[in-house]
Amino acid sequence: MRCPGCGKDHAPEMGLCPGCGRPLHSPKSPFGRMEAKLADLRNRYVSGAIPPAQYESAVIDLQLRDPSGSSWWLNGSGRWARWDGGRWVAAAPDQSHPPRRAFRWWIPVAGIAAVLAVGVVAVGVFLYAGWLDYAASPMLVEDVQRVGAAPGGYILPPAQQTALAEHGAPEAFSILFYERPSPEGGLEDVRLETWDYYHDDLRLTFVNGALDEQETLGLGKAPAFASLPYTPELFTAYMSLDDVLAAAGLSSYVVVPLEREVVSGGAVYYGKGLTFGLKDGELRYVEALAVEGEG
Repeated sequence: MRCPGCGKDHAPEMGLCPGCGRPLHSPKSPFGRMEAKLADLRNRYVSGAIPPAQYESAVIDLQLRDPSGSSWWLNGSGRWARWDGGRWVAAAPDQSHPPRRAFRWWIPVAGIAAVLAVGVVAVGVFLYAGWLDYAASPMLVEDVQRVGAAPGGYILPPAQQTALAEHGAPEAFSILFYERPSPEGGLEDVRLETWDYYHDDLRLTFVNGALDEQETLGLGKAPAFASLPYTPELFTAYMSLDDVLAAAGLSSYVVVPLEREVVSGGAVYYGKGLTFGLKDGELRYVEALAVEGEG
């Protein structure tokens, strides 16, 4: 595959030139139009016009399905891949038949985790408003007996250790666990964290431990908050309920099952200063809430 811009030759499965970033297929073909979309997304992401989460979501959506039923995905590295029924495999696009836009046959786990996070907020609003009969009735569980020791925690990478040294422990944080397509095929785990520092009017966003974004909260002068009894490193992806309770030291909680239409197999749990969501018995979301201190 020769780049029409710089003239360099590339592997047939490439969709964008690694050198100049130009689409390699005709702009009149569906493959070429999809490549043009990725090139535009890259430019907008690099310029700061769109945030990382929006860029990743848009890249996941760069899929086509051909008349034979084969699904194609143009990944973030600019390489075409075909779904073989179990994973994405690098392959040269088949242009013998014009493909059609893929039906959303596969919903990424990231989407499920995001809906679960939305469910956490929605259920919290209902609880606050007094709607305790929402989603099959909340249940209070008390005097939980711990089974075994707390599990091993998450080891903070250098960027997060630097944040701790410069700003201290976050006054509030949230962690979202999900999976996304990997450029090499298959899926890769993602740990998306936000750390809030109200005294510094600062929010840090980390993706798999690397600092992804730093922004101002815009809250002005904030009240003093008490130190959290929880830290981000206590929680790891897909922990069981018993593991979460042991790690957080909780002996009581309120559980609210989510309706099947919201998240099948999902439930939201409320402990002291802590909210977390499980799907099919695995931790997908956790949020530690800031508590205003005295004085």
